[in-house]
This record gives sequence, C-alpha cells and structure tokens, in this order.
Amino acid sequence: MLSALGAVVVLSGTCPILAAGSPNLVANGGLETVDPKHTDRPRGFQPGRIGKSFSEMTWTSPGHDSRRCVSVRTTDSSGLGYWQTVVTVKPLTIYTISLDYRARAADRGAKSDIPLFQRSRPGGPNLELGMLPADPTKAGRPTAWSDIGIALDPVGGIYLPLATRWSRFGHSFRTRAGQTRLVVKLRICHYAQQVWFDNLSVVEGELPASRVAADPLWVTGDSTPPSVFRPLPLPNTKAARDAAIQVVFAEDGTGVDPTTARVLLDGKDVTSRAVINATGLRLSPDRPLADGPHRVSVSIADRSGLRSNTLSWQFGVGRTLRNVLVAKIGSTRLNGEPFFPIGIYAYSCHPGDGRFRVDHLRQAADAGFNIVFNTIETRQGLDTELAHGIMGTLNISSGLKHCTDPAAAETALLKKGQGRLADHPSVVAFWADDPENVEDSKGTPISATAIAKMRNARLALKKGFPRIPSVFAISNLPRLKPAMPYGDILLSYRYPVPQYHPMTINSFTIGTCRRLVPDKPLWFLSQAVDLGYGARFGLSRPMRPTPDEVRAMAFYSLACGVHGYALYANFLNARDFPDHWSTALDVARRVRHITGPLTAGRDVGTVRLAPGPFTGSVFYRELRHGDRHTLIAVNMSAGTLPVTWRFEKPVQATVLFEDRRMARPADSVGDVFGPWSVHLYQW
Repeated sequence: MLSALGAVVVLSGTCPILAAGSPNLVANGGLETVDPKHTDRPRGFQPGRIGKSFSEMTWTSPGHDSRRCVSVRTTDSSGLGYWQTVVTVKPLTIYTISLDYRARAADRGAKSDIPLFQRSRPGGPNLELGMLPADPTKAGRPTAWSDIGIALDPVGGIYLPLATRWSRFGHSFRTRAGQTRLVVKLRICHYAQQVWFDNLSVVEGELPASRVAADPLWVTGDSTPPSVFRPLPLPNTKAARDAAIQVVFAEDGTGVDPTTARVLLDGKDVTSRAVINATGLRLSPDRPLADGPHRVSVSIADRSGLRSNTLSWQFGVGRTLRNVLVAKIGSTRLNGEPFFPIGIYAYSCHPGDGRFRVDHLRQAADAGFNIVFNTIETRQGLDTELAHGIMGTLNISSGLKHCTDPAAAETALLKKGQGRLADHPSVVAFWADDPENVEDSKGTPISATAIAKMRNARLALKKGFPRIPSVFAISNLPRLKPAMPYGDILLSYRYPVPQYHPMTINSFTIGTCRRLVPDKPLWFLSQAVDLGYGARFGLSRPMRPTPDEVRAMAFYSLACGVHGYALYANFLNARDFPDHWSTALDVARRVRHITGPLTAGRDVGTVRLAPGPFTGSVFYRELRHGDRHTLIAVNMSAGTLPVTWRFEKPVQATVLFEDRRMARPADSVGDVFGPWSVHLYQW
C-alpha cells in the first residue's frame, strides 16, 4: 500500500535521459557557504520582494540534512518574496532543476489531525524560471506578481505542493534561443506563511518519469461510462403527433448493453417499444401523441455495468414550449427536473460571431455543455443553438445604462434590446456581464443611480417575462452585495492564473460570494484562456492556465460546492489550441456524468485522507446519491502526490474515466495524483 511518508514529489519529464553524475551548475547549491560581502545570505544568492507586500527572507538553520537553508515568510494576501540565483547555461538545451523544501501549514485547530493549509488562505512555494537578456530593454516590465523580466514557461512560475515535511521536487525545462544565463527564483506567494528551501541543483538532461508504485489493489478494467446525447424531437420544439424519439449513444469501452436501456415517456416505461443498437435508440409512438408537453428520459449501461448520464428533455405537440429554470440554494430545476448547469462562453460557439464554428457548437453540446453565454444573440443564432440541443442566454449588459426609469428600461431591454428574443424556445435566462459596473469599474461602493438602473431593469424583465431568471456575472466584490438583490443567480468568476495561485478561486471568489450573498444560487465561471500576461514576459506562444490547470480549477469549484459551472473559453478553438479545447470537452463530459450527485446528492464524510505531508494540496468532496457515493478529488499543485484514502467501512471503488477499479473491497487504498490531476471515485 502507498504511504505518503518520505515520498519524493516530482513533476516528471517524459524521457529518462538524465545523465548519472551530471555536474550541478548551481554554485553553493547546498547553501552552506557565506557570501563574502553579506554575512546574512549564502554566496551566490540574493533576497528580493515584489511591491510593498511584507515578506521576510532569512538564511537560517537547520537545513535538510545540513546546517543551513534559506527561508521566505509572508503574512498577508499580497505577500511575495524570493531568493534568487543565476546559473550559466547553454541555449536550447534541456535541464532539470531540483530542490528540497518544506512549508509551514496554517493551524486548523483541534478538529483535524492533518496539518492542512486553510482553504481560505491559498498560496505556497513557487519556482519561477527566466533569463537575463543581453539587452535589458527587452525584458518585460515588473508586475505586482513577477519581476522575472523574460520568463520561461510557465509564466508565473510552478506551484509546488504544500509539503509540510522536507520533500524533493524536480522539473525539466528547455532554455530559450540565445539564453546563456538562467534566473532561478525560489518564491513564496501569498498566504503560505513560510517556506524553507535547500539543496538546489540544475543539471543538464531530462528528469526520468515518475515511478511512484501503484497500490496493488488497483486493477485494470473499463470505468469509462457511455454517454447519451442529441435528443430528438429537439427540446421545446413543436413536433408532429407521429414524431419519433431518438438519441445517440457513445461508448469507448466494452460497448453498450441494449438490454439495460431505460426509456420513459411522460413518466411511463416504454423501453420495450424502442429499437436499440450500439449507436442509438429510436422510438416510434404506437398511437398519435396528444397535444401538449411531453417529457422523455433515456439512459443505458455498458457491458461492464457502468450507467450513462440520464438525458431528459421536453418537447411539445401542437405548440412550442419554453424553458422554466427555477434556481434555489438547495436545488436547481429545469422544467420541473433536477438540473446542473454546464455553461460555456466561447466565440467558436457564438453563432453571431465571425469566429463561430458550427462543428464546435456540435462538439460542445455533445460533450455535455447545456448553456451558451453569448455577447449578442439573434433569432437565427438561437435557432442554431436549438438545433444543436443547447440553451441560449440573452445578454442585457449593454442595455442597462439606458434603464434610467421603468419605461426607459422596457424600451432598452424588451423593445430594442435582447429581451425582444425572450420568447424563443432555446432561451433559459437573461444574463448581465458585470452589471455592478454599469457606470464605472472602480473598486468603490456602487452609486445610487447604478442601483436604480438595475432596479428598473429587474422591474421591466419581471413584468415582461416573470419566469425567466437573471444571471449576474459579478467580479467587483465591493459592489457585490448591493447589486445582487436585482439578480436571481450569481455567476461568480475569477481568472487567477498566472498572477495568483489557482486555489484563489475559492478564497477570493467562491467563499467570499457565498459569505456576502448567502441567499442566491452560486455558479462559477472558470478560466480557460491566457489573459495576455505571457506575451509581457517574452513568451512567443503563451497559454496559462495549462489544460491540466483548467481541469483542476473546474473540479475544484465543484469540490467547493458551487451550484453550477461555466467555462470562460473565449478564443479557444480546436485549430489554435487543440489541447485546451479537448480538455474543455472532457471537463463537460465528466461533469455531465456526475450531475445526479451534484443536483440531488447530499454531502457526507465516510472517507478521509490519511495524515501525510501533501494533504494540503488535495481537496475533495464526497456526495451520496441514493446508495452510491461519488468522491471528487483534485490535486491543486504541480507535484506528483502519493496519498492514502481511509473509508469508514470496506468499499470497492471505481475511478471513472480512468479504466481502473479496486480488485476487492478494502477500508483503505493508496493512490497517486499527477500534477493538477482529478480523480472521480464511485462506490
């Protein structure tokens, strides 16, 4: 069984070509020799800090199996300090940097026997690499979070696990063209309290792949469930009396088992009347369908017994239907059924945008995205979304500034604005992007006139379409509480990377929004694109967050208990960013599969992490839905972490989408989390 004690933490390379006995290029990497001019620091190293934040750098004792090491300590949310050294290197060459480190955890009180960092205080040790240019004018300008000048990927540095015991971390990288000097910054970012660093080395060659032994309880077996999508008749559309009901199946493992299909039509089991094969299902009514609404529900299992998502939708006969979304703290229901929103904001999915790609909208809907957040909708665009089985939202942001009185609000929103499309069958909600900033985006209290505009807008929308909720995407936290009475759903958002640790989506946003607005359903819009910071530090093709970080932030938000998820994909597309786009689809596919527990499950605590040095970087949430448990677990760091799960009683868990499961029931099992990895366990 795996034990976290004394484990080596690595971010591995891909090829085991690190030469044995390669010389360490870091002079005084053991940090034992004093600087001849500064007796408070080791030779070759200098302390630094960014901005006005408090950070304290010391050369201290003891080290890791040695006399001395360096330390960085911070006390506030903006703290950022470092120790820096410069190493001579060759251009376009692969090197491996390694170091020992440990971090001091925050005190969580007597409720836990594990020295975890508080979720409300994210941050931690950070390794930042860069180069010294021959021409200093080519270096990027310092920011509040980096003064690296010219960065090596990833911009913003590598977030090490929150190791509470001395641990080893390694990372392989390639130097840039023309680079002869490597800048190494051993940093601490924000709320990690204190970090100690020792035994720094830079050697030529690539780090061997991580070889953390797997627990023998894990065996190979199909654990990727089938999926059900592409409903016909299309949701909310007016169908013929003899319309056939159809869906598509996708299954990459053992194949679907047609005998396990379940089809409900208006609450009645009609499975026996359906024609079912490996790729889908078709059901022709045995008698004409009655006028009015009809509801369908379809699911199927594969030959390994894994159940698909349940696809539910409604259509009309004799009339077109409309969506009714009712979002409350305890439950969200769409047309009377439990519903978990999985939204996407991406130009490639905006029918009215010049960058729209119909195949991307199809891919997004097939994967599980069920709501599109667009800038401007048209009736033709809503028709396109409806044809792909995905719901649209109407952005009222541009009309808010004209809502100076109730009559003006009706004109701006319902007669001239997006509200004139609210009768379309694909529409599920209105939404506003930063409505609190309708007059300005300053970090100051909201003005009385801005409040009046939001109040007038709400009166107009509720008068015209009382059953359509308004989603407010708000980031200006000083204005959050006074603005939200005029919205129904809070779509919180935070784009932290690279200037902050990805964990700040909880402390700076989700947790804060829940505290300030406890009476509104809370959704989260998660970052998937680079905001331009990479280019400022000389990266030719910047993209941070990485695909793994995109996935981690998505499931971390679910572990934090949000009631809905959306992806800020912006300019992502399969041609320019294939890995990010495929990750976006994979996230939607996995979230769709666990919407049952997310909508109707309850939080329980029958499993916990065994005490270990890396548990501060692993976050999890256990849900019970019926007799099934689902455990969402996320590694919020760039390290490879061995952990041990302990259960109240023996269970036989499956890890969804990873094709592995426990060979037999057990009350504990070890597992390994790769950098920024997510595991979805079920038993």
